[in-house]
Amino acid sequence: MDFEQWVNRDDEPMFSRWGYTLETGQKRVSVVYQGRPAPVPNPKLTIDALNHPIFAWRNWRVSTDR
Repeated sequence: MDFEQWVNRDDEPMFSRWGYTLETGQKRVSVVYQGRPAPVPNPKLTIDALNHPIFAWRNWRVSTDR
């Protein structure tokens, strides 16, 4: 089961639910594809699911448990 906040429930192009832009201050930010079209079909998860800090914490824990 995926973390509920990471799931792309609305079937939209890639976006961040917790992004931020200095220009608009908006929290939800779409990914801008430059030089290529957006992937089809839309991704199952948001970009927030990629490289989440919990993975760095887990790697640190594994390396210190030895």
